[in-house]
Order: sequence, then structure tokens, then C-alpha cells
Amino acid sequence: MTSGKNESEEYEKSSEMTRLNNVPIINTNQPFFSYNTNYAVYETKLGHLFNADTGVQTVAGTFYLVYELDVPPNKNKTVYIDRVVGGSSGTTTMDILKNATFTESGTTCSIVNRNWNSENDSIVSCKYLNNGTIIDPTQGGLLIDTYFTNASTIDRAYDGRLAISSGTTTSQLYVRLLNTSTGVGNLSLSVNVSWWEE
Repeated sequence: MTSGKNESEEYEKSSEMTRLNNVPIINTNQPFFSYNTNYAVYETKLGHLFNADTGVQTVAGTFYLVYELDVPPNKNKTVYIDRVVGGSSGTTTMDILKNATFTESGTTCSIVNRNWNSENDSIVSCKYLNNGTIIDPTQGGLLIDTYFTNASTIDRAYDGRLAISSGTTTSQLYVRLLNTSTGVGNLSLSVNVSWWEE
């Protein structure tokens, strides 16, 4: 969060939220609101909500589409994952991993601030790889979640319950989609991740 915050932002923050150990929590003196919708709206209003996606990628059978979000060190911020969305036109598995990476250069994702009037930039960088091979490009990491879909969308709403602090080394959120279709051939796959930063 930048220094010199204006009074209206501070008033809005104090009137809607309280903090425990610097983590925003619902102020019980305020009317109840849904965490997974209104909190994202709240962060958007402050210019803290971002997203980045791969666009639609054509991926052959038993091939991979992988996505890496990198949180750099020494930034004094925490990245809270809002949603991870995987789209597929056929049978696909989606794995979400902690601190996995791929060694190829990949393609850089454009990061969008969801408040178009905000001048805040994200501290993170994102890239993806459509490697055109059956060899899994994933290096290391700890598996967090696995999902399966048959020609639909996987929408994992973390709603901030996955937090990645900027520490002394780079940390990663990693998403791996595998086209598990047999005898079908190419599928259209995509990954979209949204998050806020404080």
C-alpha cells in the first residue's frame, strides 16, 4: 500500500473493516455482506484487485498448459488469491501448486487492474507455457488442489483464503492444465487468476 493515502480512502477503510494482525476482517457493526463478492468489490474500489489470463490456447491431447504467478521478494506486501479459473472444451484436469515453476521462458501475461481509474501497479509477474509436448514442464512444488472437468469451467474461489507473502525469495502460485482427452485431439484451454495486494 502506498504512503500518503487520502482521507476518503482511510475513512472508507475504517468504516467498513477492522483489522486483526493487519488482516482485514468484517466489522460486526456494519451490515452483513458476502465475503466473496463484496470484499472483492471493496478491494477493487481501492485499486488493489488485479487479474491476468492466458487467453484461449489450443492444446493437443495429453499435452499441458501451465501458468505461473511470481511474487517477488522484499516488497512488504501480501498477495491474496481471489479466484483461479480454468476453462476447457473437453476433459481436463487442473492442479494448483505452491512454489512450482517451469524453466522455459514462456509467454508473459498482461496484468490488469480491475479499477480502470487506479494507477496502482501490481508487484507480481505472470507467464504461461503451451509447450506442445507430453512432457510435464513443472519443476518442484507442493500440490494444493486438483480438479476435473468435462468441457466446462473450473472456478476455484479462494476469496483471499490463499495468501502469498513477499518474503526473502520469490514465491509462486502455479496452475497446471492437462488435456486428458483421448481420441479427440486438440482442446481449447485457458487460465485466469485474480488477486489483491496489501
